[in-house]
Amino acid sequence: MKTVLYIEDSLLNAYLVQAILAPRTHVRFLNATNGKTGMDLARHDRPDLILLDLNLPDMTGDELLRTLRAEQTLASIPVVVVSGDALQEQGNRLKDLGVTDYIPKPFNLEEFERVVDRYLKEPPLTV
Repeated sequence: MKTVLYIEDSLLNAYLVQAILAPRTHVRFLNATNGKTGMDLARHDRPDLILLDLNLPDMTGDELLRTLRAEQTLASIPVVVVSGDALQEQGNRLKDLGVTDYIPKPFNLEEFERVVDRYLKEPPLTV
C-alpha cells in the first residue's frame, strides 16, 4: 500500500485529486489543509509521495519544504509541487529547496497521472 499526502487548502482541489487516485487501489489518500497538519501527517504516516500547493494559510510552501527536508526521516520523501504559482522560472529555486517535480495548475490530467505514477510504482516482485 502506498500513501499520498496532498497538502492543499482547497477542498475542491483535494477532492479532485482524490477522485483521480481512487482507481489506484494500492494508494491511500491523505489531505491536509494547512502546513502544520501536513507536517503532523507526514511525521505520523510517512507518505510515499507528498503533493504540495505553495500557498497555504499558515505558512509558505518554501517554509514547509525546508522543514520537511530538515527532518532526517522525511527528507527523502518525493515532493511534487502542484500549484498555480509555480512558474517554470521558479524551477531552480524549487529544486534547491528539494522539490522532486512540478505540476502547474490547472494541470493536464495525463501529465498529472504520469508524474504521480512515476513515484507510486510498485516494485517488481522478487522470488
